[in-house]
Amino acid sequence: MDKIKISNIKIFAYHGVAKEEQRLGQNFEIDVELNLKIKAGISEDLSRTIDYSLVYEIVENNFTNKKYKLIETPAEIIADKLLNLKFIESISLKVRKPNAPINGQFDYVEIEINRNRN
Repeated sequence: MDKIKISNIKIFAYHGVAKEEQRLGQNFEIDVELNLKIKAGISEDLSRTIDYSLVYEIVENNFTNKKYKLIETPAEIIADKLLNLKFIESISLKVRKPNAPINGQFDYVEIEINRNRN
């Protein structure tokens, strides 16, 4: 199985349980890993692979079009949309929240979901 990755997509959005998070917003970071059989390497035909800009657009649009309490929710929506694209067999999606409202020192909170086409 081959992989296409887009790492550390930076998006500003209004997700969180706290009212301040939904009012003020914050930065999020997203990693997408797509598992597929890449057939375009021999032919250089974009129609035989995934268009990276389309993947980015799906991530950005579905992460910013609505406010969610849990970052797991837009992650599930994005995974579902990406799995509907031709060629993608499975996906790994990570969402990081660097400024989660936790009283302590940490780099970020991260969720990871892994989904298969089946």
